[in-house]
Amino acid sequence: MSDPFNDAKAWDVFCDAMKAAGRQLLGPDYPSDSRDRAEGFLHLAKLFEMSLAWQLDGADPDFPRLVTLNDTFELADNRFAAVRGDASYTLTANVSTLFDINLSLHDGWPWLGQRQVWGDIGLSDLEVSENGDLTVVLSPDEQPGNWLPLPAEARVLQIREYYEDWSLHSPGVFEITRLGSEGQAPPRMTSDALAMRLAAGAQWAAEYTPAHMTSLIANLRALPANTVMPPGGQGGGNRNIAYGFGRFELAEDQSMILEFEAPHARLWGVHWLTLPWYENPDMVNRSTSVNSHDAFVNDDGRVRLVVGASDSGAPNWLDTNGFDEGVLVARFVWGDGEPIELTTSVQRTSDVMAHLPVDTPAATAAQRQESQRIRRTHLARRRR
Repeated sequence: MSDPFNDAKAWDVFCDAMKAAGRQLLGPDYPSDSRDRAEGFLHLAKLFEMSLAWQLDGADPDFPRLVTLNDTFELADNRFAAVRGDASYTLTANVSTLFDINLSLHDGWPWLGQRQVWGDIGLSDLEVSENGDLTVVLSPDEQPGNWLPLPAEARVLQIREYYEDWSLHSPGVFEITRLGSEGQAPPRMTSDALAMRLAAGAQWAAEYTPAHMTSLIANLRALPANTVMPPGGQGGGNRNIAYGFGRFELAEDQSMILEFEAPHARLWGVHWLTLPWYENPDMVNRSTSVNSHDAFVNDDGRVRLVVGASDSGAPNWLDTNGFDEGVLVARFVWGDGEPIELTTSVQRTSDVMAHLPVDTPAATAAQRQESQRIRRTHLARRRR
């Protein structure tokens, strides 16, 4: 049999797949504005970066390695490792620096049509030592202590690492080992194996955006501008999350006020993403999210967030960084199940403070600067 790299054919196939994925961004369903189109290619480049990290570093179930693959990560980092259902694994960790975790098993990736989920457990379901050490066995057969049943169809372990206090919480330490592989090492990768991984990585990245356009983004486009849907459950992992999706569409001098009763949830947050790319904006240097630890709550028990390009002085500000539209995502995690009503109104940015209760303090420049310092330091500690 011919070697797929002797004549670079496998590499050419991979490069052609990248080229085709870029060409689809020029289609009628995608923005034609030059800056928006550039955002799309930035988004696609990040997808290929993540897909190659997974395929080249994390996709071996015999010698699994945890890979961080974040699409949205204000409240959590998402870490993944390859598994196979006829093997057993030990996951060791120290979780003392985290708010909580969630462990789940998947048959693959939702945008590739693989949507089965098993497990879905957190720290309250596990025995953890006083110093935060944790050991979990993943296996087809029940084991004493912390055990996560491993179905035959499972191919991916997902670990969500949750953060609330960005001055306090930082990533945990995790390692996964297949039982029986101790003292062994994987063989050199073959040409055929590399060709298969490159092809799989191209498919992983190329199909992400079209799948989101067909489902999530199409539904958001059908919503009235500057509204957020009532939170509800979504498939794909932690069953304790209620998501509220919406979108904003604002002129340069406008801001949207998003209001809701302070939820009975252990953790919650609201953030925004670019539309239609579902990509993170500049999280490090701008306030693109507000969570349950940082949010100001008025005396009436309600939270009021302000979404806009200019600083109105409101304490709970989501900076849209000059984008006139975007996706809004509200996550309420480990809540009591009570319905959460989200209401919105659009105001001139200069008038926002007049539309907030009188007990709302105006944020000072020093407070903004300190908040941004905490954000930068926290995100620098997290795996990107």
